[in-house]
Amino acid sequence: MKLTMFIDESGDIGPRGSNFLIVVGILSNNTELLYRIIKNCRRNKFNKELVNISEIKGSSSSEILIKHLIKEINKTNCKVYCITLDKNTIPWSRVDNKNKIYDFTAGYIAELLELNSEIDIRIDKSKAKKRDQNNFDEHFKSRLSKNNRYVKIYHSYSHSWSGIQFADIIAWSFFQKFEKDDSQFVDLLKLDIIHVEAKLPLNRILKK
Repeated sequence: MKLTMFIDESGDIGPRGSNFLIVVGILSNNTELLYRIIKNCRRNKFNKELVNISEIKGSSSSEILIKHLIKEINKTNCKVYCITLDKNTIPWSRVDNKNKIYDFTAGYIAELLELNSEIDIRIDKSKAKKRDQNNFDEHFKSRLSKNNRYVKIYHSYSHSWSGIQFADIIAWSFFQKFEKDDSQFVDLLKLDIIHVEAKLPLNRILKK
């Protein structure tokens, strides 16, 4: 059975701004089901809210929509991987490329994956430069198990993939919990969740 993982983040990768960076991966064996959930939201209950919106994002959606989507994805057999990085632990004077912060954090998901079948990784296309995309791919694959021949990575537009929009919603929900001490959205999640705190040493991303 071919699987798909959707990855998105909440928070920022710079030394200022948020205290936390949250990277979430959603593992699904039925991407069509995720598409249908959002399609039904657009057609029915949330038609007015979404009529001029190309993609659903946690930061710009109503609380009632977010809670509805969480309750709907609870009905699936998706699995959630949540990686939290406390940015206050980072010696920023030794970071020569802040994109490495994201790559390092997302790399924890790669280490957690059990590769027994083919998996497509679809990450929100936030990296504009092809070089940064390639650096992410290389770092992610370097932290996979030896069965990484099963993995293909795509940098995809979130408005085209419902799974990435769900990853955004769930990442945003965890961001509310860790950044703002508001767990009302995370508390609704009933899926199988693996949560890991990204820790120092950051040997892979810090300059000497």
